[in-house]
Amino acid sequence: MTIALPREIIQEAKHAAVDEGLSLSAFVAKILEERLERAVRYREAMEREKRAMREGIGGVMGEVTWTRDELHER
Repeated sequence: MTIALPREIIQEAKHAAVDEGLSLSAFVAKILEERLERAVRYREAMEREKRAMREGIGGVMGEVTWTRDELHER
């Protein structure tokens, strides 16, 4: 597979890879894997939140014993 990147990015990536003791290929693979894992976790969290909004968070709501004016008294 061939990927075209700006020369400056390649140079910075090479330096970062050396700093981490990795080849450039391993460094790029690591970055992609981390990014994809974050994307999966984000999608899973979003689905949990959507489900919670659809289904509600459960629990029992008690009787309202106050008025709006009472809450905003100063």
